Amino acid sequence: MTSSVLYYPTIEFMDEAWLKSSLCVWDKVYRIVPDSYHPRDSDEVKIAVDNGVVENISLTEQDLSQTADEFIEFVESVDILPAGLDGYDEFQHRLHPEKMDARVLPILEELSRGINVEGFLDVSSEIANLYMLYLSNVVSRRRGINKLTDNGDMFSVMHYFANDGNFDEWVYNEEAEELSSAFAISSILPNGIESIKIEKVLEFRKSTEDNRKHFKTKLDELIKELTKIEDEGFSDKKVKEYIEELEDNNSDVARRVTDFFGEFKYSLLSVGLPTAVSTLGLLSGGGDLFDLNNIGKSCFIGAVSAIADASRSKRKDWRSQDSFYYHQMNNVFGGERGIRFTVPNYHRIYEEFIND
Repeated sequence: MTSSVLYYPTIEFMDEAWLKSSLCVWDKVYRIVPDSYHPRDSDEVKIAVDNGVVENISLTEQDLSQTADEFIEFVESVDILPAGLDGYDEFQHRLHPEKMDARVLPILEELSRGINVEGFLDVSSEIANLYMLYLSNVVSRRRGINKLTDNGDMFSVMHYFANDGNFDEWVYNEEAEELSSAFAISSILPNGIESIKIEKVLEFRKSTEDNRKHFKTKLDELIKELTKIEDEGFSDKKVKEYIEELEDNNSDVARRVTDFFGEFKYSLLSVGLPTAVSTLGLLSGGGDLFDLNNIGKSCFIGAVSAIADASRSKRKDWRSQDSFYYHQMNNVFGGERGIRFTVPNYHRIYEEFIND
């Protein structure tokens, strides 16, 4: 797991609290900003930029060319076009022309309402998200950084593109050998982080640098382990050891938060990765593979969709940089009875994208 992440799909951050909480996990958050565009940042975000923890990425010709290659190949050769990409009627999102190669611009112009007064293409959310998923994939891969979103729908749809569209309409195929899955873990954050000044958050980051490094290392090792398990008889002892270390690290961070801020709360960090069916069968303990099954005090795993062709699977070659993340702030609670999560049903969101 790299120490930095690429935020997608938008330029501006929709929620300052989300950015602050993400900076409690990662060293730096990157975003894609066209050279001619000046982000409409809040004062808090400007301070984060000035301190080098939020950094803009300028696109290169190689970025745009590779994105165009992959985007055009997808449009022309995908086995099935997901139903979620048919909604061209509502032009509610915008794309900056500097984010696309000259070969892609005419394609997107045909699917747009035109260029608005700010110089953006007015397109549907489906088209905007489709292109930004490809662009973020290329940018993150070429720079060796993970992708991070604040949108549960985008996280669900990213499973499709991260596995090269190797899916069919049978999302819940019980005969499949492999699955695209989500691993989720609670993350300790200062309570009331939305009202805490960014300077205080930056100070807290320095005090928890070792914890953050250990957390990322162990999470990276666990993801690697989860993608490699194939044998149903494999002992889950090693996986449990990783989980216990992650949870122990959370306890250490909780003490630090208490020293700094007095109280803490939980957010949820979900990671996308491919797994063998036997892996989820092993860890779920006989539960429904398509539900998030509790595999620790604060760790969960569940399938998002069945991979159509195991021979084309990326699982065995999966790298830490291929993983993608969703950091959820809302509806995650801590209380006297322990942690209670209300999380998106990723597999249902995914099925709507494919079939509805």
